[in-house]
Amino acid sequence: MKKNIPVIDNVKELAAYIRKRYQEQMQREISPLKLQKSLYFLFAYWGGFIRKGKQSQSKRNSIEVDYNEFSEYLYKANIEAWVYGPVLPDVYRDSDIDRHYRANVLSEGFVTEFVTDLLGQLFKVSDFRLVDIAHADKVWKKYFNPNTTTHNNEMPLEEIIDEYSTKI
Repeated sequence: MKKNIPVIDNVKELAAYIRKRYQEQMQREISPLKLQKSLYFLFAYWGGFIRKGKQSQSKRNSIEVDYNEFSEYLYKANIEAWVYGPVLPDVYRDSDIDRHYRANVLSEGFVTEFVTDLLGQLFKVSDFRLVDIAHADKVWKKYFNPNTTTHNNEMPLEEIIDEYSTKI
């Protein structure tokens, strides 16, 4: 798979999927804050994990998962540095995200396993703990400008993946 072709075509479908999973698991609506941080951390950890896997796979012969089959981009969307951390403005501004729901948005077994496992962990963390974790990211710090009123500087996707490939 080519590096820039996202694994998931439509981030709004992923957002609707996350909302539904959260409702099923937690028996309540997901907050906009947790939805945004879940989308961000899914992108960041996926990209970092795949990049790190590609780097280490080239150094060894055993292949459990061929990381070269996967794009480092879980999805392609603008991510901006807002006050409470990274935000996907297109998802944030969509007042009816549930209309995008598709049960099979996660087509690959490996992708489904990765997303399901990470969501299970993210759902257990409080909203503002997720904010604290995101605020520790170098990329967010670099692009967040506390002196502006709009707080909408775009965080380059490559820089997010670069940072997370060193964290994993």
